[in-house]
Amino acid sequence: MNRQDTIRFLPLLLPALTVSVSVTAGTIAVALVYLAALVLLLVERGRAVWPEGAVTRSLLALVGAYFLATALAAPYPSHWAKFAEELWIKGLLVAVPLVAGRRPSVVRGALQVALVMGALAAAYAVAQNFLGVDPIRGRSIFRPDFGHTAVSGFFGHHLSYAGQILMLVLMTGALVLDRLERPWRERIPLLAGLGLMALALFWNYSRSAWVGAAAGLLALVWLHPGPARRWTLGAGGAALLVVMGIGPVRAHFLSIFRLEQHLTRLNLWRSSWDGLTAHPLLGFGPGNFSALLREHMVPGHYDSLAHSHNDLLMHGVNAGLPGIAAALTLLLFTCRLFWREWRRGGPDAWVFAGALVVQVGITVAGFFQVFQTDDEVEMLLYFLLGCALALATARKGETTRV
Repeated sequence: MNRQDTIRFLPLLLPALTVSVSVTAGTIAVALVYLAALVLLLVERGRAVWPEGAVTRSLLALVGAYFLATALAAPYPSHWAKFAEELWIKGLLVAVPLVAGRRPSVVRGALQVALVMGALAAAYAVAQNFLGVDPIRGRSIFRPDFGHTAVSGFFGHHLSYAGQILMLVLMTGALVLDRLERPWRERIPLLAGLGLMALALFWNYSRSAWVGAAAGLLALVWLHPGPARRWTLGAGGAALLVVMGIGPVRAHFLSIFRLEQHLTRLNLWRSSWDGLTAHPLLGFGPGNFSALLREHMVPGHYDSLAHSHNDLLMHGVNAGLPGIAAALTLLLFTCRLFWREWRRGGPDAWVFAGALVVQVGITVAGFFQVFQTDDEVEMLLYFLLGCALALATARKGETTRV
């Protein structure tokens, strides 16, 4: 890296180092990325690097839907702090390309650091499983309602870690498949890191993350024919053997098919849907889920009343059908871009494959859980997607390779 690359690398190095280990440090790091992007935007002016226009426009559409839903929330309160909380991290889709859209080496370095930190966090999570406690918080991670521990990494809740470890497994898996023909001495560290992440994912015991990982794995199978496909299927088969071979993991996995285990989720889905059909245009406005429950809560059992247990339904509650449409449009345009850039090949193809399957995995997992209101999950998700968008921006003008 030259001096200019180093200057641009530092703002991206901070979130790469912190988002897997501390939500507070990650928040500060993301804010510094925005500061760096603003400075570069002012300095470069007309030369500033923006991500693909369709992605930027769909992100603005999502912001616009939430803005209108907040401004016109009456008779419910307008929670502007919640509006900012729901959207500010998503700006990494623009900020990361602004910082490093002309410096692919900067982005590659930041991604490598992020994956290394993810592997270290996974090692800590695996240690948690054997200790049975969270040493940082000095509390047990045993879940008496399920009869097993659930690792949470450096975070306070196992579901916050679930979204992260799901994405790290898929992103690292894409890198491993890209390095299949490298010498073993280069592959062993990657396989070791992936193995630690896979164990952390299993012992996290989040069924939604397991289902999302399976969907992402299938997407990797589809993307990679030949030897890579055999490796992916082999890894999936090994994972299934682990699931069926460890009693608590097997029991928890099979409980996916027991409807009585999902009464809270089903009731929250019905309540959210009833609220959405009653307020389809703008929803209830962000921060007003309790108001929805007061008016549309269906009778039945509830373990939690915090959210819809579904990412898209939560967009609908917050910003109506326009919020859902904007979120789906953003998903569609990012996936289309990553697919196109993956087909071009080159040394960064694994990044686009990884970003694509991360979108698949977190979207499928988000059908059963609300992941994208957790800052821990969003910071890693939009950092990874922002890096992929920055690399796509850096490749503009290259000869297409299919």
